[in-house]
Amino acid sequence: IKMRAVKRLGTANQKRRVLRQYRNILKISKIWDGNQAERMYIHKEAYRLFRQNRNLKYEDDIETKLKEAETRVELAKHYRIPYPRPYYMAHNQTGEQVTKNEAVPQSQYMDSYYAPQEVNEEDDHRNHF
Repeated sequence: IKMRAVKRLGTANQKRRVLRQYRNILKISKIWDGNQAERMYIHKEAYRLFRQNRNLKYEDDIETKLKEAETRVELAKHYRIPYPRPYYMAHNQTGEQVTKNEAVPQSQYMDSYYAPQEVNEEDDHRNHF
């Protein structure tokens, strides 16, 4: 069995950073230059991902998600596109497209995007904008 190096549970400093990042993203959703659909996407995506990750306990997991959020914000600002950038299937050395059976790398900053999404019926019907 592989043992995980257990670090302290999330610190108060991390909690402040998470809340600061969440507020920052919500602020971006209000001032985004794009259309209403993009602003709503930013708001709902932030709500969904922060809800999905609210029960993380270990420092390294929290740091990973914080880094992911920071990266997505910076990419969205740079490219002026709020949606995650997809990873296109590469071609192998012979020029053939990689098949589904071969390992397809995933963008590191999209870890939460690839994770299974929890559907909470209580929150599903609310409009959070």
